[in-house]
Amino acid sequence: TDPHARLLAPAIPYALCHENPVDTLELTDRTATRNMLAWHWSIRDRRRLITQLYALLRDGHRKDYEFLRRNCADRAWAESMIDTLNETAADSTDDWEDCWRICRFLNNDRDIWTLDFAAWDFIRAAMLTRAGAGLGWLSEEEAWDTLALINRALQSCYSSWEEAWEAFRTTRWLWAAEGETQGATDDLHDRIRGNILLGKAGL
Repeated sequence: TDPHARLLAPAIPYALCHENPVDTLELTDRTATRNMLAWHWSIRDRRRLITQLYALLRDGHRKDYEFLRRNCADRAWAESMIDTLNETAADSTDDWEDCWRICRFLNNDRDIWTLDFAAWDFIRAAMLTRAGAGLGWLSEEEAWDTLALINRALQSCYSSWEEAWEAFRTTRWLWAAEGETQGATDDLHDRIRGNILLGKAGL
């Protein structure tokens, strides 16, 4: 019933992984959060944080994945791209991952053709918002306003937390594109996390 706790709901999946409280903007380990943002996002200050938040909320990865999905509707194009990417995949992680993603679209793995990818961007934006507030790069008012926008965006795309979580989890699987072994590890991680979020006693 606490409106602030509800606004934090989209940030909970990452709060669990980072061992942060789930109902406040506080961080358990500010140094670890600062290092995570610098390493994974190249975010080291308020300006870069706001730039990244804007990019995620505007179009994020969903724009790229929707573009790739449309192109994969042309099977000849997709198969030609796979052949081309396979020539450089051994030396380029990006090319290997792109090849893997195209194959997933061609096979319609996990019903990827009907998925709305937005949750992947919005839930990561919630994590960044919470991290920015905890590090003092966003005021509390800015953080709550941004989280309200994120909640509203999720409500406009999905009919339930279950649907939003499934979209996030599946798009994360598409993004990772790390092969079957790592994919199995990621799936186990997300099944455990999903049960904590949405199980009978879920958050």
